[in-house]
Amino acid sequence: MKKFFKILTLFFAFLVTNNLFSQLSKIHYIPPLTHERSGNNFDTNAPEDQWFYISTPSVSDVPFTIKRANGDIMYSAVVSNANPWIDRAAPSGVEYGYLFIRREETESTGNLAGFIIEAESDIYVSVRFNSNATNGGNQYHAGALVSKGDSGFGTRFRAGALQNQTGAHMNFASIMATENNTKVSITVPQDVELLSGATGTIQVTLDYGQTYVVAAEQNNTLNSREGIIGTLIESDKSIVVNSGSGTGSFTPDEGGQDYGIDQIVGRELVGNEYIFIRGEGDDGWENVLLIADQDNTRINVNGLPLLDDNNNQVVLDNGEFVIIEGDKYHPDRGNMYVNSSNPDDKIFAFQGLGAIWTGQNNQNRAARQGMFFVPPLSCAN
Repeated sequence: MKKFFKILTLFFAFLVTNNLFSQLSKIHYIPPLTHERSGNNFDTNAPEDQWFYISTPSVSDVPFTIKRANGDIMYSAVVSNANPWIDRAAPSGVEYGYLFIRREETESTGNLAGFIIEAESDIYVSVRFNSNATNGGNQYHAGALVSKGDSGFGTRFRAGALQNQTGAHMNFASIMATENNTKVSITVPQDVELLSGATGTIQVTLDYGQTYVVAAEQNNTLNSREGIIGTLIESDKSIVVNSGSGTGSFTPDEGGQDYGIDQIVGRELVGNEYIFIRGEGDDGWENVLLIADQDNTRINVNGLPLLDDNNNQVVLDNGEFVIIEGDKYHPDRGNMYVNSSNPDDKIFAFQGLGAIWTGQNNQNRAARQGMFFVPPLSCAN
């Protein structure tokens, strides 16, 4: 019965969100990713193998091209429903300059890393990656993101991520322009210091395919644990945004870390009602991250006001966020319904989830974590 309710809820969520935005598109933009460094003689968070996964519902062959951000063609191929396409997102042995940039390249304009995928008919595009193999071949971390296609185009975004619990954590937001002379404004939360030491608002102008990445890591500043969470990204022309952590965690007391990255959509397509389905982890990392985009946003969970430590309803101003712990999931159905009291109060929603890992004498049980952007419940734009 429990599995039945989970399947039913997932079907309902898919049904009502499918008309809102689809990941199926003829064009896909993938801004670059980055990561935090750790370790002495090696970097357990650095990328190693990186892959494209492309599929389509079309029974006929669909030609497509994958270009690097500077316009150089990396692949020209075909895909069909019977023959999905998989190939490397970076040459074997190459870590940077394709899907990933080095942390030292953040907060500068780039035109090489990142991808533009164009197809003659609708396709799905995702990228997946593992971190460096170390200690005899163990790959400590892995991650993935799904392109939102032309539904990812927008002019106002709020960045989400896992938290920076330790010095080995970093969260970031990456931007790619879809038109020339695109003016972008990036406003990080108060008292947050980016890797370059910058604070406040950054103004940058990007041409087609150019990218810009902002990132924050755990340090001694007031809000470094939250980093870029809630960052406002605005533009005068359509852009595409990835945000997340490389790496991070929602679990300050249980150890463990992982990549948690996804492509997000703009305010134009977010809503005020969401259903979340619990994963296989513990309450500490089966969490929901909600970011308000306007003042006085009142949050409800499962039909009741979400209460703070003082027993008052949680009320968020623009850019503020709340993390809802896994104990709020329904104990039998494993789902959680979240909404704002006012339908006009839009919420950017992210879900953290994972599985219990019992390696290393049951230590670091929260190591297998992830995060993805969640579509709202809505039957129309």
